[in-house]
Amino acid sequence: MGLIAIAGRRGGVRVLDLDGGEEQGHLALSGGITSLAFPPDGRHLALVGPRGYALWRAADGRLIRRSTATACIRACWMGPGVVAIAEGLNVTMYDTDGVAQ
Repeated sequence: MGLIAIAGRRGGVRVLDLDGGEEQGHLALSGGITSLAFPPDGRHLALVGPRGYALWRAADGRLIRRSTATACIRACWMGPGVVAIAEGLNVTMYDTDGVAQ
């Protein structure tokens, strides 16, 4: 299943199925979104913004939100199940459960 994520300026994100256009998830991140990224397998979505980050799982819609002291700027998938989140001047690697690696 191919997915696309559409972020709005108020921090809302809609995840749609590319084949039928059906909504697979509607997510929100307080403070807005500065970046979002799917890994190559499309099983998760990482969202980052000025107040933290979130990790969404396509299989069941689980959303893990974390607040941070400084703004999160970018998310980049480093491999299966591992995402790098740039927070301020630091980069931390997380698994898909939000646990720092």
